[in-house]
Amino acid sequence: MVKKGYHTGACEADRRFHSLIVAAAGNSKLRRAYEHCHIPLFHVRLGQSREYMNDYEDTEREHRAIVAALRAKAFEKAANLLRAHISRGETEVLNHRTEN
Repeated sequence: MVKKGYHTGACEADRRFHSLIVAAAGNSKLRRAYEHCHIPLFHVRLGQSREYMNDYEDTEREHRAIVAALRAKAFEKAANLLRAHISRGETEVLNHRTEN
């Protein structure tokens, strides 16, 4: 999406992916925690999404790998991929510096 200039769409797809994963867990406490968290990793505002455009290629690849593992019912693999994905995202956000 990003390569075609759909920056807002890429950001929304990322947010939707994580929302669906949380919903699929069937855990109401997890869902509420996700919905009410203020972690920038999960809730990058659309206006800020362009700051993270270099990340979306990796994000899409990781999302596809997670979905493939889930479809194959390789749940442990999917969980490990998701952990690595979130860890990478956390590192990206924490190390991100805006140009002034």
